[in-house]
Amino acid sequence: MIVLRPFEQELVDTLARVDRENTEWLGSVIDQQGWPTRTLVGDDGARNAWLLAQRADRWRPRTLADPESVNERRAAVGLDPLATYLSIFEEGRHRL
Repeated sequence: MIVLRPFEQELVDTLARVDRENTEWLGSVIDQQGWPTRTLVGDDGARNAWLLAQRADRWRPRTLADPESVNERRAAVGLDPLATYLSIFEEGRHRL
């Protein structure tokens, strides 16, 4: 199990809250007006609605399988080490 530092847990909690709020908002839009089509909201709005629907209820922290080799697995597919990835969130968390 990976242990999150306080700022990481705060970020996870914030992302989960924002996703939940956005999902609820999209649900209310769909209930009131139907799916936000390109005709109604333009290309960007329709694409963003689709992306939001795809993210619904998917953001949950997960326990890493074999955490000791996570950076090797990330490198094998061209990703930066996990610490580097998490530092990006640290830098950006003040912008939320």
